[in-house]
Amino acid sequence: MKEKVTLLKNAITTTICVRFSYSSSEGNVTFRSIEPHTLVQKGRIWYVYGYCLLRNTFRLFKLARIKDLEMCNTSFIRKEVNNDELPWDKAWYAPSKVVTLRMAFHPDYRLKIEELFGLDSIEANQSIVKIEIPEDEWLYGFILSFADKVEVLEPAHIREKIQQKVRHIIDVYEKTIKPI
Repeated sequence: MKEKVTLLKNAITTTICVRFSYSSSEGNVTFRSIEPHTLVQKGRIWYVYGYCLLRNTFRLFKLARIKDLEMCNTSFIRKEVNNDELPWDKAWYAPSKVVTLRMAFHPDYRLKIEELFGLDSIEANQSIVKIEIPEDEWLYGFILSFADKVEVLEPAHIREKIQQKVRHIIDVYEKTIKPI
């Protein structure tokens, strides 16, 4: 991943096209050439946003699905990008995906939650955080990364989802491994 990010940063800075094979979420592979404009990180996932020469429009490509990435010998003139049309904000923060999440953190995590969420998200004199955030698998993993130092208070369906995931994790680890 580090090599892809480094190559793309160089291509963006020097306005040089890149080419690669790309696997869609359905597993279809296409060969793409793009004019890379910027790197985007959503959660823990990296994307490159660029003008796709195959589709003749701007596209967002997930770096994990890119293979055989290389710089071309072709330079490009950076196209004007309309900030109102950037796909990562609209798709990620679509009203249908955003939830109001309230979480209670262990008091020892006070400084960490201030750093992660900002003082405006923390309820007065408490270790309770209230944020607006897209609900997806990344969010569940994020919550689980705090282990027993966080409790989801609201909404109830996310609390239930975390309980289901914890039960599944327990099931995985309770299976007996037989020695050879």
